[in-house]
Amino acid sequence: MTTYQAAMFDFDVPPPVPTITLTHDPSIPDSPTATKIGGLPYLPAHVDWPTYTHGPMMFYAQLNFDELPPLPGFPERGIVQFFGGTDEIFGSDDADGCFVRWIEDTTAPSVGTRPEGAFCDDGPFTNRDTVLPLRGVLETALPSSEMSRIRNWAVGGPYPDENDRDMFASRTEVLRRGDELIIIKAHGRELHWRKGTPGGEWEEKKEFTANKTNERIDELKQEALNDGFVEYPEAFNRVVTILIDFNAGHRVGGYPFFTQTDPRPAFADSIQLLQLDSDMPDVMWGDVGLAHWFISSEDLACRDFSNVTFAWDCY
Repeated sequence: MTTYQAAMFDFDVPPPVPTITLTHDPSIPDSPTATKIGGLPYLPAHVDWPTYTHGPMMFYAQLNFDELPPLPGFPERGIVQFFGGTDEIFGSDDADGCFVRWIEDTTAPSVGTRPEGAFCDDGPFTNRDTVLPLRGVLETALPSSEMSRIRNWAVGGPYPDENDRDMFASRTEVLRRGDELIIIKAHGRELHWRKGTPGGEWEEKKEFTANKTNERIDELKQEALNDGFVEYPEAFNRVVTILIDFNAGHRVGGYPFFTQTDPRPAFADSIQLLQLDSDMPDVMWGDVGLAHWFISSEDLACRDFSNVTFAWDCY
């Protein structure tokens, strides 16, 4: 694990969360119930191969929670399977291009086969026979640099490169009115503004300001002063340094890693169900990218996998 540092207000720091790190272990024999990427999923007689607009879906991976370390909030038994589109963008443009299901009882024999057409020649697998059995280890996840909460609200360095101390923030202004704060942060030509109470809800907006970032910050700051806010430099006494992780990898739960920007709002109710990394030479998401499946905390608690969202990104 390669870790770096970021500075944040203490009320913004993401809490430590457990994760199961998954690694390819060739010594594990493939089987219908194995935790794996690719291959043939567990298909008892009463379970159909899923289809979508363009025909049979492609099987990406499955997690056998009978074999994985226990992860708080996640199933303690059964298999969760992940299917997606057979096109070059993995079904991400199709409303029905993501399918996830939980098979709680895995005692029945697996008898199903892969239907014709349930494969994408443009990836993410090298060939139809690609299968990577996975071994899981329970760890504590660090937030990653491209998570929206880090990228949008980190105050600044220190960073490993002495010349890169403005990786997340070149200017931060804080104003206060009672318990309510307005925080305005610039990162290059990108401006982030939010208003709210630490520990509560935040109203947020982002702007691209070309070469007038400082002028726009001054405008927003004056608007806040006119609205009864006052400058609050004492807020910077609440800045703490945290570790962030620039690594990716396959994982269940934990914090996601993005090669681009986080597609989710900074404080969204969105739990990472699974992250699959490129695992060359066998697996490649676009140009060395990653795939993510997200679920709400309520749906996960109810074991309802019908509303899982899929996203992928690459370099």
